[in-house]
Formats: sequence, structure tokens, C-alpha cells
Amino acid sequence: MHGMNTNIITRFVTPLFLALAFLLPHASFAYTPYETQYRAQLIATIQLLQQQIQALQAIVDARNEVAPATSRSHVGRSTDRVADVDFYDGDYRAIYKVQSYSDIDLIHGRTGSYDDIMWDRLVAIASADFIEDYVREFRTYNDADAPHDAFVYRYNTEAWVFAINLHIITPMQTHTDYERLRDLLLHEFAHILFTEEYQWAEEQFADIFWDAGDYRHAKKVAAETDNDERWDRLDNYYKKNEDEFVSAYATSNYHEDVAETFVHFVLRNRPQSDDRIEEKIDFMYDIDGLRELRKDIRDDLDI
Repeated sequence: MHGMNTNIITRFVTPLFLALAFLLPHASFAYTPYETQYRAQLIATIQLLQQQIQALQAIVDARNEVAPATSRSHVGRSTDRVADVDFYDGDYRAIYKVQSYSDIDLIHGRTGSYDDIMWDRLVAIASADFIEDYVREFRTYNDADAPHDAFVYRYNTEAWVFAINLHIITPMQTHTDYERLRDLLLHEFAHILFTEEYQWAEEQFADIFWDAGDYRHAKKVAAETDNDERWDRLDNYYKKNEDEFVSAYATSNYHEDVAETFVHFVLRNRPQSDDRIEEKIDFMYDIDGLRELRKDIRDDLDI
């Protein structure tokens, strides 16, 4: 139906009008009562057809206008226009438009030596279906002064930018380098996953495990403009609460705590102790979908 246009309508309707016109009397002499009634019926039929054609054309026009915007497979992918991202205002080395999990098109900058490796690892972690549902752009940048190793940015409903700081993870030469990339991808993937599919679980996590002191600390961290001072705050708070958080960065806010805990949930064996960290990880084991996802990721990463 989306491909119907005025040419198609005309192709079918024009012969019908010609046939009706042929049936109408053309002589100039006076019509008999029967002929007058017959002619009036034909005219009424033509008028009804015209109304139906106008209604049909309105439907076609509306569908042709709406279809490109509502088709999930084309949202954000039909042009080279990039998303407006105000989270990071530096220069990007490369921006790729994600056509599918196996097809990303370079639309800005230049391809890097490790771009394919990073993308393939992300697909292995997130799955092809997840990528095609949510990730619209893949970006790399190289900035030693950037406060983040990577970030994800939601710029539209179910549309995300996935960006990685090359300064943090390249060159990838050792097993440890690849593990660092894996952990980074898992963390950022968790942000999209919990926002889109497990937001209720993220809110429950915060209700259960975050108290007033944690929120006060997070508020101070968010207000800190100096990156070194920010990390000092994170480290100091973590040292006082090492049995409650898996890392210093996890103390930033409960969103980061969820993402960092998810990384440990996927990569570590199920804990046997009963401290606060283990309770957080057990929280994720209690969610059926996350248990199944953990197994799939570990299988794909050969863990």
C-alpha cells in the first residue's frame, strides 16, 4: 500500500471514466423519462466514484508521508545527518551510521585500525537484534582530557549513540587490553539495556541499595567541575564503602552502580558471601532475563 500513488490510481480509474462517459447519451435531442433517469444514475455513480477516489488518495498521501518515520528499520538511518550530542563537545575521529549489525557506514572522519574489532566485540556482547533495535550511531574519539572512557547517549526514542575514547583502550596489544575493551563495552551496554528493557529493575536497585548518604555523595560528584577533584571524591568515598560498591566509579550515581555491578555479574562466578556487593549481584541473578542474557554473553565471549 505504501507504494501506491496517483499514477496507479489513474491507471485503473481513467478507463472506468471513459467507459461511463461512453455510456452517457451524447445526442442533443430531448431525453425520454427513462433516459433522463438512466443519465442521472450514471452521473450519481461518477460523483460517488470521485468521492471515493479522493478519500483513497488522502489515505495514500498520509501513509506515504508517515511510513518512513514509523518504520523501525529506517528510523535515523535514511540520511547522513548525525545526531546532536551535547554530552561531549570534542572532535570525533569517526562517526558511523548503523545500517544493521553487519553494516556500518562511515559518514564522518576516518576509519581507525581497531574500529572493526571494537564493533564486532560490541555485537557479540549486545547481540545483533539489540544493536538493530537501539544503536543508530557508533563513534570514536581520542581525547586524553575527556572525563569518560566511553559513553552512550539517547537522542530519540529507542535511538542511541555509542561512543568510545580511543585514548583509553588503544593500542590493543595484550590480553589485558582486550579485557579492558570488553569491560568498557559491557558497562555502556548495561546503560542502554537497563534504560530500555529493565528500567523497573534499575529503580528497584536504587530503592534497595542506595541511602541518603549515597545520594548526597552523588550530588557532590555531579557538581564537581574539576576532573581530578571528582575522581578524588569517588576514590575517598569508595575507600570508606568498599564492601558496598564494586568500584570507585560505581559510587558516582545509582545508574553507574547498576552498570558496574552488571559487569561483575556477567564476568564473575556467583558470590557465596553475604556482604552488600554480593547482595547487589544476587539481585541481578534473581531476574530471569538477566540470567539468560549473562549465559548468552559468556558463550559469545568464550568465558
